[in-house]
Amino acid sequence: MPICTLTGQSFSCSEFETKLRGDFGFSEPTLLPNLRIRHLGAFWPHWSLHKRRCDKTGRDIVSVFRPDCPYPVWHKDEWYASALPPSAKMDFNQSFFPQAETLFKRCPLPHNSWLNNENCEFSDDCWFSRNCYLSHSVVRCEDNRYSYRILDCKNTLYAVFSFECEWCFDVINSEKCNQCVYGLYLKNCHDLAFCYDCRNCHDCLFCFNLRNKQYCIGNKQLTKEEYETQKKKFPYDTHLGYRHCQDLFRKMMMEIAWHKSHYLDFAENSSGNYFLRVKNMANTFFGSDSEDGSNVTRFGWVKTATDSINLQDAERILFSSGIQIKSYEVGFSFMLESVRFALYSGYCSRCENIYGCCGLLNAKNAIMNTPYSEHEYREIREKLVDHMKSTGEWGQFFPWSFAPNPYTESWSSFYFPLMHDEEKALSFFSLPNSLQHEQGYKTPGDIPLTAQATLETTQATYWDDIAHRPFQILPQDIQFCTELGVPLPSTYYMRRIQENFRWMPYNGTLRTTKCAKSLQEIQTSWPREYDGRILSEAEYLKIVG
Repeated sequence: MPICTLTGQSFSCSEFETKLRGDFGFSEPTLLPNLRIRHLGAFWPHWSLHKRRCDKTGRDIVSVFRPDCPYPVWHKDEWYASALPPSAKMDFNQSFFPQAETLFKRCPLPHNSWLNNENCEFSDDCWFSRNCYLSHSVVRCEDNRYSYRILDCKNTLYAVFSFECEWCFDVINSEKCNQCVYGLYLKNCHDLAFCYDCRNCHDCLFCFNLRNKQYCIGNKQLTKEEYETQKKKFPYDTHLGYRHCQDLFRKMMMEIAWHKSHYLDFAENSSGNYFLRVKNMANTFFGSDSEDGSNVTRFGWVKTATDSINLQDAERILFSSGIQIKSYEVGFSFMLESVRFALYSGYCSRCENIYGCCGLLNAKNAIMNTPYSEHEYREIREKLVDHMKSTGEWGQFFPWSFAPNPYTESWSSFYFPLMHDEEKALSFFSLPNSLQHEQGYKTPGDIPLTAQATLETTQATYWDDIAHRPFQILPQDIQFCTELGVPLPSTYYMRRIQENFRWMPYNGTLRTTKCAKSLQEIQTSWPREYDGRILSEAEYLKIVG
């Protein structure tokens, strides 16, 4: 069995994974599965947006990359229009990675990941959307703010991993919901507040594991009149009232709600959590519509992949991060789109047969951004593979020093946090000191108790002492919160998004526990404090019907 070079622990490789690695010409991995995902996720810029200048035009832009990014950063439109990165010739007297790093950090990167949007400049990973602000990973959305990983949503705030929702606030892993407030795992619901795992329900408060119900509080059936009367005892239109209801929700989750061990639908011969419509996907998380994979996280429309993260519409992918838009046969690479037959490359688009390339557009048969004839390419490629095998680099992903973002602004920082000394030891460039609380910033305590605010509220800048970031309240926030009857934002938006995402526990693995009813062994992502309330699929179905 392979031994993890970081932890010394042994681990196994599936037959599928071994075969795919063999097809690419790679041997067994050297890290535990979750540490492979951590490494790859460090190359995915996340959680932050920065005002900076485009290094091509000098104009102001909003980017996932900091002003002190070690790579040149161009606005994506400029990058598509005129990307012509420098090139190099491989020196076979030296190792590959040091030469590649020198080249890569001279190559311009596109400032954000997005396409076909209108008025979404202050968002990232945004596609076919309109009027979205401070939102990340959004597709076909409109008038959304402060949200993450949402599809086909409209007029939502603080939505996380949710789909086809409208006029919702603080909803997590929910689908086809309307006017829901602080909802977790809701489907086809409207006018719910502080509810969990409900389907086809309407006008409910503090309910869990319900199906096809209306006018319930704490799962107790009421008449419409009783419901309206008792609901008034739990006002959540003020910050204090909202936090009180959140506390009651957390108590409900810990003490009386039942939790299914996995959240997946239409899955065949697959393991992991938070996915639907998949087949033959082992140890996979946060994805859909895929087949034949192992140790893959955040994916959609993928076929035949292992040890990868952030895959969309891709096939035959090995140990890579951010491979999207009809990409095929890619190994040990990051942030590629519409690329075929690529190895050890980053931030390339519409390329074929590339090796050790960065910032390249519409290229073919290139090594370290230098174009070759097809015959020359194959000859040098084979020589480079042999060279990397001799130096021990073959089969190893890029060192973390290649990442254009600091670790704290990567996807991995949320799930696998590191201390500052650990980051430095792993060769990440260090962040400057945290932003300081400037004079003139107001405190969250200065925000009006209800959404009935004045223009002065939108002209002020507030300071979040926990996130160490300033934030503002928009006129649209006042209108939305007034109509929905919820309090105004009172934290830096990303802190709240991450707090919501913690309701979907993930660390790259599943743990073993016992079903609270049958006592049979089951695997789950829920932390140990939920033991005694976690059920197997069969026992869960007995409860929800």
